[in-house]
Amino acid sequence: MNLLKTAALAAAFGMMWGCGSKSEPTPTAPTYTFTTDTFSDGVLMQNADINSPDFGPANAPHRITVTQASAQFPGEVDVTIATLSPLSTITVGIGLTTWNNTTQSCDLPLQLTTSSGKVGVTVSGPVYAPGDLCVALYDVGNVQGTSTYTLNVVHN
Repeated sequence: MNLLKTAALAAAFGMMWGCGSKSEPTPTAPTYTFTTDTFSDGVLMQNADINSPDFGPANAPHRITVTQASAQFPGEVDVTIATLSPLSTITVGIGLTTWNNTTQSCDLPLQLTTSSGKVGVTVSGPVYAPGDLCVALYDVGNVQGTSTYTLNVVHN
């Protein structure tokens, strides 16, 4: 009888030990490679009309392709206004949205926006899946006439 109890306890301990020691490995975040795209164009005075952002020329919109991102390990898009002229001190809006393969254009409304874009300031947003995005610049009420700009967009 004593031998039977010892065998039962050993079996129970072995099952607990097996259950308690087994754990799922923690996934390791990938190392993403980043790409920089540079876009230049002009933004017209729009009197703060966020519904008419400048995505760049119709035949070559400010389109980027994110190749490395996932819900578990999001990527990132960083947009920096490198130049803005003739007046480099004004504030403009920056927006991100998706590229629509059906219409071959940038979707509205903008999915991520800020109205505090300035020369040298970087605006960042997460990306949860690979795909094509559009970057836009828009007047928040400060553009007088036409302004030209250069954007640097860093993404993975």
